[in-house]
Amino acid sequence: MKRTRILVLLLALVLCMSMAACGGGSSTGGGSGDTPAASGAGDAGGGSDGAQIACVFGAGHAEGINDKAFIQDCWEGIKEFGDANGKTYAYYQPIDDSKQSFLDAYDTAIKNGAEVVLTVGNEPSDSLVDATRDNPDVKFISIEATGFEESAMPNHYSILMNATDAGWLAGVAAVREGYKSLGILPCVAIPPVDMWTWGYVQGANYAANKYGIEGITLQHHYLNNWSASPEIQATAASWYNSGVEVIQCNTAGGNTSIIAASDAAGAAVFGSDKDQFDEGETVVTSEVVFRKPIVISSLESAYDGSFPGGTFWLPGVEADAAGLAMDRTRFKNYTKDMYDEDYADLKNDVGGIRSSMITIYDIPEVDDMWNAVSPKYIEFINIE
Repeated sequence: MKRTRILVLLLALVLCMSMAACGGGSSTGGGSGDTPAASGAGDAGGGSDGAQIACVFGAGHAEGINDKAFIQDCWEGIKEFGDANGKTYAYYQPIDDSKQSFLDAYDTAIKNGAEVVLTVGNEPSDSLVDATRDNPDVKFISIEATGFEESAMPNHYSILMNATDAGWLAGVAAVREGYKSLGILPCVAIPPVDMWTWGYVQGANYAANKYGIEGITLQHHYLNNWSASPEIQATAASWYNSGVEVIQCNTAGGNTSIIAASDAAGAAVFGSDKDQFDEGETVVTSEVVFRKPIVISSLESAYDGSFPGGTFWLPGVEADAAGLAMDRTRFKNYTKDMYDEDYADLKNDVGGIRSSMITIYDIPEVDDMWNAVSPKYIEFINIE
């Protein structure tokens, strides 16, 4: 049988350390002429065979578990749980983002001993349908995969972080801080990414109305890239040069390129996914969803008999799973007390803030969402 063509490097932690010392590396798998290349190192007690927890993410994420964003956040949760509970773990990155390559990755992980497969990202969701159906004894946890709100298999726990809440808080903070020219640079047009935008637009609009602030403009552009690149940095630089004061970046590994442009311009930027305060001197704060504790709690459920298979969860501020990283900020005007007030208003749905917010489930296209925002207190000067 033809073995999987997957970019997978699965090494024991001790082996990772020893190979790093000599600059070497290794890969597993292959067969029938297919030899996978090394894509990174997964800490796995016992090597490729016997890794009980598998993490799978897309080939398009060049930085992998070191993306300083959502993949790294989930990987750190897996490591923390595994180390605390004596479970081995490894990661698998398909050779491309096709359905078959993902199925190959799941198959390899399970053949190597995976009891739990945790997928990170939204590509491609249809592979999860087949994998969960064909492997009923394996528990699957998906973080950010969409399409399972009502149709997850009994062995599949589907989690989509409600980044809309974090985006809303960032939009409010940007306006209350005093920024007038706002920008949004997301990576691609998929629901887990668009949630940040949907919240940010409505948060900024809300704050402009509540505090009577006029003259706020906002522009938006999809970068169509998950990873750091000179092109992303150049786009952000051109925006800052044109007068944009702060950019909300939701570009996974590409956030570092936007932050670099912000530093060079002496402007401002919101990090996202993880606390990215240390990634640049102009990160005012980061809009975050707390995936790491969600990952840990979901893995605990997989092993303690409480696994909520067949269910979907959209955790946000009501579960204290979304917000801004306010422990360290570079705001000049927006204070922790102001944030606590805004957070409480959102969490408690004061004036119907949360219940009346437009979501990706209501309106999936960004231009349609903006057209539906009413009344408007900010001007959307560019959308693409």
